[in-house]
Amino acid sequence: EFDLPEPPAPPSPYQQAYFYYPENPVVKKLSTSYIPSNCVGNMESNSWPFQMDYSGEGTEVTITWNAGDIAAVPTNYSLLFVVNGEQIDMRTTPSYTFSATTGTYEFEIIAMTAGQYTFELFTGWNMISFPLEPLDNGADSIFGPEYYSLYAWNLDNRTYVLVDEVEINVGYWLFVLDDRSVTVTGTPVNEYNASLTGGWNMIGSIWTATNVPDGTETDPADQMYPQLYTWGGDYYELRQAIEPGIGYWALTYCACELHVFPNAKFGLDDAAMDGFDPQFDVPEPPPPPPYQ
Repeated sequence: EFDLPEPPAPPSPYQQAYFYYPENPVVKKLSTSYIPSNCVGNMESNSWPFQMDYSGEGTEVTITWNAGDIAAVPTNYSLLFVVNGEQIDMRTTPSYTFSATTGTYEFEIIAMTAGQYTFELFTGWNMISFPLEPLDNGADSIFGPEYYSLYAWNLDNRTYVLVDEVEINVGYWLFVLDDRSVTVTGTPVNEYNASLTGGWNMIGSIWTATNVPDGTETDPADQMYPQLYTWGGDYYELRQAIEPGIGYWALTYCACELHVFPNAKFGLDDAAMDGFDPQFDVPEPPPPPPYQ
């Protein structure tokens, strides 16, 4: 009644884009796809698996979306085109271009209402991150100009720097003068990719809880120590869980790309090795910023 099947591809060369549902018994490719609304708590989140088949010589391919169709979607929805964990805002970006050779390319289209996350902050230092992309990323508008200091870790200089705007994928040190709750509204982050340097990096969280190592991957593979540190108020705590809103120290053995994604599995191998064993030995992360 609503969905339209996608016919087989023409002879090469060709480009063919479609919504892909491999679990469907007969029709797996659709040119038009309607799905039921999916609510998670008080937030609505819907996604469409989108693929493109390309056959021909290597070239640049551009996927575009109609601005009029995007504008017709109610403004309380965020519309995201997801490429390897990177979220592209379809309201502000009209297309995506990539280099293609013969093969199949996988994407995702997400439509969701704005989410809200509440930070429960304690007097003094807090290690935080943003599991959503705030509608306003100014630190003053989020925390109030009189009550905080916000530091990020500068990867080039290996030192803390004061910041006045926040972003996803990274961790922060936040100093507040009293216990307080701060609620932030924005677009939830389902997964992310981040470029890390060898050594210590402050990383962020995603909208749902995940963990190391089952909810993380590095490229090159296996280049991150399989446990993280976060601040417990008076001392560091060793963690495998990546909880929404928490910032973490991650130790990497070389420069790499980190992919963080949802996964609920936990556990470690019990077999230890001689010398430095990243599953058992515990490195010490850098100290927190000095109080000012």
